[in-house]
Amino acid sequence: MANNDVLDFNDIPDFDMTYTEQFEKLERFYKCKLEYIRFHYIYINNNTIDSIFEEERNINNNTISDKELVYLIGKNKKRNNKSYKYDSMFFYNMDLDSEETLYDNMPSIELREIKTLESIKFNDSIPYFNDLNSIYIIFIQMNDKPNHNNIINNNTRKIRIR
Repeated sequence: MANNDVLDFNDIPDFDMTYTEQFEKLERFYKCKLEYIRFHYIYINNNTIDSIFEEERNINNNTISDKELVYLIGKNKKRNNKSYKYDSMFFYNMDLDSEETLYDNMPSIELREIKTLESIKFNDSIPYFNDLNSIYIIFIQMNDKPNHNNIINNNTRKIRIR
């Protein structure tokens, strides 16, 4: 074989390709950096879910910046010609090890609340579970008319004691 020739395993008689096929299947169970994150926007009106919108966003270095979060919240405040206000945000990162996945029961899903708008760093994840890595943003519909039941008349008087 000349130096310029490329070795093709298919040309070798009786070469067993099952090893490479098995390796490709197992490769799905080793952690790697995330390429994208799923965003779920949940719109609530009168304690019922009005609508849900989902999208995938590409990420770099497993991180969603605080600026991008602020942008996405501002961009998605309106849905179906209704105005909503941001209420809360949660995220889920499926970061199991391959040994846990193969030998243990699936763990319980734990959503983590994001209390301050700052960059979110995701851990590496098994590609097989990549669709589970998500951010959930909750919006509540803004009322156009003031609710008179919630308005408190402030008729408190100052009393001076001498």
